[in-house]
Amino acid sequence: MKKETDLQVCKEIAESLLYVDIEKPEGDSSFWPMILSHPLYNSCIVFDQTDGQMFSFVSDDGEIIDYNLHRANELMLEQINDTEYIFHLLMLINKPYRIVFFDLVREGLSDEDYGECLKTSWLDSEFPSRSPNFSPGDYIEMFKNCNKQFLMSEKELEVYENLPDKVEIFRGESSGEYNMGMSWTLKKATAKWFANRWSEKYGGDDSGGIVYSTTVDKSRVLAYFEGEEEIVLDVSVFEDNETELKIVNR
Repeated sequence: MKKETDLQVCKEIAESLLYVDIEKPEGDSSFWPMILSHPLYNSCIVFDQTDGQMFSFVSDDGEIIDYNLHRANELMLEQINDTEYIFHLLMLINKPYRIVFFDLVREGLSDEDYGECLKTSWLDSEFPSRSPNFSPGDYIEMFKNCNKQFLMSEKELEVYENLPDKVEIFRGESSGEYNMGMSWTLKKATAKWFANRWSEKYGGDDSGGIVYSTTVDKSRVLAYFEGEEEIVLDVSVFEDNETELKIVNR
C-alpha cells in the first residue's frame, strides 16, 4: 500500500473493465437485456446528459449494437475520468464486481482508502465466500493486510477491541451444510433469519435452514461490522481444528 492512492492507475483499471463481455444475469434472465451483468452496466439503456436522450446498446433480438455501445463507453469513460476520489470510482462499479475491482486496485491504495474500499466491497457482496474469483485464503489475506483503524468505524472498533478472549458466534445456512462462509454474527436471532430467509420469502415455513455456533479465539476475528453485528471470521480455524461446529437449532 502507498501513502497516497494512485487514482490515475485506479481509473485505468476501471476503464479496462468497460471492455468485459456483456452477459445475461445469472438465474432469471427474462428481463434481458433490460437487466444485464457487467462491471459498469446493469442495463442496456443509457441516458446521455449532453442531449437528454436515452438509447440502448442491445437490439430487440439481443444483439450488441456496436455504435451505441461505443457511445455508452465514451460516456462512462467521462464519468471515470471526472472522478476525484477512489470511493466515488468504486461506486461506479456494480455491487457484484466491487470486490474484484478492489482486488485489482488495492496495491495502489493508501491505508485509509484500502480499509474503506474493502469494507464497502465486502458488505456490498451478497455471497462473497462463494465467489469463483477468490478463495477464503484470499479474503483472509485482504483483511489481514488492512489497518483496522480504517476498516471499522470508531464504534465498531470499540466493540472489536472489547470482544472477550473467547467469542461465541453464529451462522445461518439456508442450504443446511456449512460452506466455509466467513460472515458470522454475535446474535443467534440474526443467524436464524439468514437460515430461513429464502423459505419465508417464498411462502415456506421457518424450519428449512440450520443455525451453527462455534467459539473462537478473538485473534481469529478479522473484523466486526455493526449492521448485522457481523463477525468476519478467519475460517482457517476449522482447518487447524481449533474449534468445532455445533447445530443450535433447525
